[in-house]
Amino acid sequence: MYKNSMADMHSVSLDQICYLVEVEIIEDGLKNQIEHRIPRRVFCGELPVYSSEISNAGNIGIKAEKLIAIDFEEYNNEKYLIYNSREYTIYRTYRVGDYIELYCGERIGNENAQNNS
Repeated sequence: MYKNSMADMHSVSLDQICYLVEVEIIEDGLKNQIEHRIPRRVFCGELPVYSSEISNAGNIGIKAEKLIAIDFEEYNNEKYLIYNSREYTIYRTYRVGDYIELYCGERIGNENAQNNS
């Protein structure tokens, strides 16, 4: 269920699961750089993406898809998040007390993005 706002900290429920994705660049035996993704499970809550956010993100060429809240201490500047089997790019963050809002857009050309519904 969507919460109206993080302004009321008591209304935030981190009862869902997402994965923050750390990206490591490693070299193979031929010195090719290979991206290695390491997902880490965290509890989260989904918040509504308001039309103003969709408009603002669209103005800079981003398609706003999800707004996810997690505990601030869980976030380590990851650039990607997996939620409901889909991978998103975290394009901006906003700290609200002990929480952080992760503004996410779907990655274009992501082979792991699947819609299982």
